[in-house]
Parts: sequence; C-alpha cells; structure tokens
Amino acid sequence: MSISPQSRARRFGVVIAGAPPGWIAATGALCFAVNTFFSRYLFWDSYLDLSGGRFVAHHGIPRHEALTTAGQRNWIDQQWLAHWTYYELWTFGGYPLVAAVSSLLVASAFALLCALLVARKVPAQRAFLWTLVAFVVCFGNTVIRAQSFAYPLFVLLLWLILADARRQGPRFLLVIPLLALWSNLHGTALLAITLVVGYSGIHLFLAARARRPHLAAVYLLAAAAGAAARFANPYGPSIVHYYRALIGNRVVAQYIAEWAPPSLWSIVSMGFFVLLFAVIFVAAYGVGRGCQLTPTLVVIVASLALLATRGIRYQAWFALAGVVLAGETLAVVRPAPPELSAHIRRLGSLAILAFVVVAAGVLSRTSDATFERLVPRNAMSAAAAYTALHPGSTILADDQSSSALLWLYPQTAGHVAFDARLEQYANGRLRNWFTYINGKEPGWPALAASYDVLVASRKGNPNLVARLEKLSGWRIIAADEQGIALVRADRVKLPPRRSGE
Repeated sequence: MSISPQSRARRFGVVIAGAPPGWIAATGALCFAVNTFFSRYLFWDSYLDLSGGRFVAHHGIPRHEALTTAGQRNWIDQQWLAHWTYYELWTFGGYPLVAAVSSLLVASAFALLCALLVARKVPAQRAFLWTLVAFVVCFGNTVIRAQSFAYPLFVLLLWLILADARRQGPRFLLVIPLLALWSNLHGTALLAITLVVGYSGIHLFLAARARRPHLAAVYLLAAAAGAAARFANPYGPSIVHYYRALIGNRVVAQYIAEWAPPSLWSIVSMGFFVLLFAVIFVAAYGVGRGCQLTPTLVVIVASLALLATRGIRYQAWFALAGVVLAGETLAVVRPAPPELSAHIRRLGSLAILAFVVVAAGVLSRTSDATFERLVPRNAMSAAAAYTALHPGSTILADDQSSSALLWLYPQTAGHVAFDARLEQYANGRLRNWFTYINGKEPGWPALAASYDVLVASRKGNPNLVARLEKLSGWRIIAADEQGIALVRADRVKLPPRRSGE
C-alpha cells in the first residue's frame, strides 16, 4: 500500500498540507529583501572569507600560515568551505552575487523557521510574526560572513530534534551528514554537536532503560557520529586547537563586542532581552493555563538562553529556538487570531514582492566602492605600493583595514601583521594589537616600533588616526576622510618627495 506525501510528512513531524505556503514564502521574501538592502557592505570577516577562499581555490586547504607575520606557524581554516564558496561566487558575479547568496541563506533559515512553527500548530499569521521577531533579534548579525551558512543548518537541526522528540526513529540519523557538512562551514558546528550529543545521550539512556535495543542503537550511533563530526574536516583532531583558541578567550571577549556578555542597556542586546522576557512570560502563562511544554524544546531554549548571556554572538541561536517555544505555547492557550482578508493578504504580498524587486535592483547596481566603503582604500593602496618597493617592510594595520588589505592587495600577504583570524595569534600579541588600536599601554605606541608601515581607518578608529597624525618619527604617505598610512623615516629609505608635496 502506498503512503501519501502528507502521511510521510506527518510521520516526520511536519504537516505540509496545513502549512500555508504563502505565509512561508512571504517570510523568506521579506527577510531576503530587508537583509539584502541593509547588508551591502563588507567588514573584516567578509574580507577574510574572500581572501581565505582565494587561497583555497589557488593553493588548496591551508596548513601553514601564509597571510600574516604575527600568526602561529599552522593555519587551521575551519570555515574553508564557506570561504571557498564565497570566493567562487565572487569570481562569477562579484560582490552583488556574494551578498545575494549570503542573504538568501539567511532568508531560507527564517522561511524554514516559519514552516517549523506552522508544522507545530502555530497559526500561519502568528508564525509569520514570531519569525519576524526572531529576525529582528538576529538582525545586524546577518551580514556577509561564514555564519550565514549556519542559519539554515541550525533550523534544520532544531526541526530534526523536535521531530524525533515527537516520534523517535532512525530518521534522526539525518543529523550526521548535516553535522559533517557544518563542520566545514562555521564554528557553530560545535554548538550543534553539543546539542545532538546531549539529546542522543539522554534518549540512549531512556531507550536502554525501556529495553528498546533498536532505538538505543540509533541514539548510540547518533551520539558517537555526532561527537566524531567535529573531526569531519581536513584537519581531523587538530581542529580542537581552533576551538580552544577562540572559546573562552578572555582577550577576544574583552575587545570584540560580539564575544562579550550582553548588556541590558545595549542597543545590540535590547532585542534579545525583550524576547527572553517574552519567552519566559509566555511559557509561565502557558503552564499556568495547563499547557504541557515540550521538555526537549524547553531544555534547548534554556541552554541557549544561558549561552546567550555569556556572549552576544549566541543571541541569534536563542532567538531561533525561543520563538518556537513561545509560538507553540501561545497557540495552545490562546485562540487563533482572525484571518486577514484576502484583499489585505494580496496587498501585503504585492508590497513584499515590490520590496524584493527594489532590493534586488539596488543590489545589482551597487558598486564595488559601496561594498568597500568602510575601509581606507587610498591608505591601503599607498601601503601596498610602499611594500612593493621595500620587500622587507611590514605593515601594522587596524582591525578595519587588515583583512581588507589582504583581499584587495594580495601582494601584501606576508607583510601584514594581523587580520580577522583571532584564533591565529597568541593572547599577548592580540592584547597588544587591541590596546594599540584603543590607544592604551602597552600596545600604544610601543607596538608601532616593530613595524615599517601603519594603516588605520578614520571611520572605524578615528581616535587612532588622530594619534597617528601626531606620531613623531613617521611620515604620512596617504591621508583622506577614509584613513591614513604612514611609514617609518628612520628604518626604510623613503622615495624623494615630489615638488609641491
């Protein structure tokens, strides 16, 4: 007897027949348009993605440090597949295609999230609104970077876990290839592995206690393969050094905002706290009204909330899971809202479609200069030209221009001191670099004495530029509203000045 697609969907925990595709499509389209419109710029992670991808495309998987002078001897590029993908997209369609695919990845995650909410009996209109709430919390962390690949993977993982919690079976083993792929795209693979191993371990114990050997075997395999998935990349066990260098790094947390704990009064964390309180209130309200919360989902949301209080970068993952808990709880205890009229739905669809068309048109006409607007292009060009004339010279660039230098001027590889690969540098060197940028001891100005060229972005670090303009013993070779470049007059022979300079 054949099984209908709807029956197969229900057995997986998805009710496709009851999921209004229009609301799901509208969610993805709106998120794509918004993200595309506001993410037409590159920052230091974006430049790292491109320069790292170029290295992979031209030289293969990196093993040894080849970009900077201050890095460790070995280079572990955990995100190599995301880097390579972005670079190949750039070779085919330039920055606009890179931005479009990055936004498409993000938008697909929120379309999947809306579908997941509907599958868990949340009315379609509410699913749309809850998904937009999650998008607002994540917004600002959805720019062009390797993390874009992790968003749809996380929602798929959440779906697989919740579907298995509802109906256990071998379909849960689909998490294994998902984790193996994730392990080559972004470091959040470690978070995903932790969720899978934890969930599998609990259910392995329950299956063994219930004397269900076939089910126990499924969870044993999932736990073992999930734990091994962290090594499912070209680096094998060496990947541990990558995670160890970043997770819990006090220097990184001290100077990089997204690695630091959130603040209740910070604008970047305000959405997280509003959603956190909303999820707690809705869950408590639901329990008070007799709603039985899904234990697996409660544990996941609570764990991600705790993790988000440790670092701003984890807020997005709490948001994706938190709205599922709040949405399905409210759907049980509160009746569905009245449906919007067909006329209003049509108008809304047309408005979203128009927004998508406008955003796509704006993106296609966005120039390279607009994408690169945050970096001091003239200053970097002058620094690159100078190092070409003085092969032994080294460059100390700030956080805004270092990775951009390596991407836009590949000949500076081996001359630049630091870039966005924070795991690549010893904590002492990293602290000196950040204190140099901030103007504090011991980095300022002592660190500058070790290098021949200084580059800084006026937009990103105006105070650093102001200090460099007054730094004695250095000659300015480029300065404009974007940034500044200087060279040491006492270390490297300078070319003669032109008349009128």
